[in-house]
Amino acid sequence: MPVILKVIWVILVISSFFSIFTVIGTYDAGYDLLGMHLDRILAVNAAFILNMVLPVLLIIAMYQRHKGTVLFAIIYFLFFIVNGLFILQNIDAKIELVLAQMPEMGEELSDAYMYSVAYWTIVLTAVFSAAFNLAILIIFFIKRNYFIGQDNANMPENPELPS
Repeated sequence: MPVILKVIWVILVISSFFSIFTVIGTYDAGYDLLGMHLDRILAVNAAFILNMVLPVLLIIAMYQRHKGTVLFAIIYFLFFIVNGLFILQNIDAKIELVLAQMPEMGEELSDAYMYSVAYWTIVLTAVFSAAFNLAILIIFFIKRNYFIGQDNANMPENPELPS
């Protein structure tokens, strides 16, 4: 497996493991899915499938060099790019949720300041998340030959180094 795919594989393993905490918190906080806010058991189910089951399936497909891995990965990461950008559509509702959960900060911080901090935090999170997922999507597209069997399995990753 090429080194960059190994790095993505490790990132997926770590994110799948730590998604347990995401799934636990979604019962109370909810889960945003394509511009809709899911509550309670729907949120838990969506978070479990999208953050734990699908990455594990992608990890297994990457390990087995399944031919459909590239298509599955492109659809998976494209879904998260679109889902992240849908958050920007409902940014006012999202800011209200964030500000409602924050403790009272006192008189030194105005409501306008807290709103702007929450606004830019959500915008930058959505943009950086979309950029990161786009980078992984591009890597899968570039390394697609590894999964369809056109790479020689016996060739070292760098032919100039001894294997």
